[in-house]
Amino acid sequence: MPENPIIIIDPDPGSRAQITKTLTGLGQKSLAAAGGKEGFQLILDEEAQIVLCDLNLPDIPGLNILQESLKINPDMAVIIITSAGTLDSALQARRLGAYDYLARPFQTGELENTIQRALERSKLLHENRLLKEEIGLRYDFSRIIGKSRPIQEIISLIKKVSMTKSTVLVTGESGTGKELVAKAIHYNSPRASKPLVVVNCGAIPENLLESEMFGHRKGAFTGAASNRRGLFEEASGGTLFLDEIGELPLHLQPKMLRAIQEEEIRPLGGNESFKLDLRIIVATNKNLADEVAAGRFREELYYRLNVFTIHIPPLRERPEDIELLVQHFWRLLCEKHNRSLREISPSAMAMLKNYPWPGNVREVENALEQSLLLLDEQKKFLEEEDLPLFLEQRSGERKRRFIRDALAHALSLDEYTRVFIQTFEKDYPDTEIARMLGVNPKTLWEKRKKWGLVKKRKVRSSPGAQNQSKAAASPEA
Repeated sequence: MPENPIIIIDPDPGSRAQITKTLTGLGQKSLAAAGGKEGFQLILDEEAQIVLCDLNLPDIPGLNILQESLKINPDMAVIIITSAGTLDSALQARRLGAYDYLARPFQTGELENTIQRALERSKLLHENRLLKEEIGLRYDFSRIIGKSRPIQEIISLIKKVSMTKSTVLVTGESGTGKELVAKAIHYNSPRASKPLVVVNCGAIPENLLESEMFGHRKGAFTGAASNRRGLFEEASGGTLFLDEIGELPLHLQPKMLRAIQEEEIRPLGGNESFKLDLRIIVATNKNLADEVAAGRFREELYYRLNVFTIHIPPLRERPEDIELLVQHFWRLLCEKHNRSLREISPSAMAMLKNYPWPGNVREVENALEQSLLLLDEQKKFLEEEDLPLFLEQRSGERKRRFIRDALAHALSLDEYTRVFIQTFEKDYPDTEIARMLGVNPKTLWEKRKKWGLVKKRKVRSSPGAQNQSKAAASPEA
């Protein structure tokens, strides 16, 4: 990663000296300016990645520096320095895209932590940019995010097969990105300007599937009032992507085999076949060899499809890709929902990286979108408590952190138990808290009663009656 100096724009000489000393201690080069014009010129000349800028500059407002800097480089981490009583301006700066803010008087440790986070972010963005320059910009694979060896091998395979007409079988669990691979093959092939027709074989009702695939002639069945082109014909000249091919009914597989093998189709109710020019890509989350052995998939069709295979491994087998995916989706989702970009805290990122993601890439995107929609707009960071509860329950990261903190504070056994209950009671039922503490529910109830932690239970009134509530008087089951 290039060592661009960190730019400091601060009218206070003492503050500039303090920040410069701190950055030197972190091994970082820096250049300082007292005013906005001089500082902005440094940003341009040095291609700055990280900038510390005071809001109250003598010549140009700090917010103007922020906005103009982000126009030059949207990935620039601009850290705003504010004085007491200007918190509203700091929040406005966050909404305009500032990476973070420091309120005077700030401690050296606070400055160091903020700079370290900005450096980590800059490093990650730099790696992602190099990856896109190497494979994305040249081959338009910018949505295939990952630096792991399996992803690099997949991209290499796509490059090899895209210029051919070979049938491609893409395999992998649900949510791994099989459709992305199919699109990358099509859009990097000589057929890129022609149609890419995507068909989910499991989503079309079985009684309509033959007509949808091959078309029909007028009068072929009740309701067939006119001729209709099928999806094979729609894709002529381009690519037909048959997703979830393992769901194709057995009785339609011979016709599919003929269409692929002979490159011709006969519409339902038609008397003549006609030739097509198209490329076939299929995908499945099933093991087709096992399906053949079980008699659910025709062997000859399997061998016709299995000309060139690309297997996408699940995310749990390439954990080094998780952080890049999280950062990628987080930026896209913030743009999609018109939210200012918040940083993801190290503890939240650790939880995201430690989770096995059975739903793969699609589950990562869904979890982040849920977190963003529920996130308080005033929060500066996405913290681990902002993530969906299933991440916490699976990873156990929060519980481990609690235990470390408890040991650090030398809590007694009773103090530990009481604080544990108070910490986790909003997120877990009593049965789960009892299990985590290694006690039975009755013992948990007795401890709650002893410490005055008995939960209140609301009682629903009958229709038309006034709402009432009363304290629960017995242990919960």
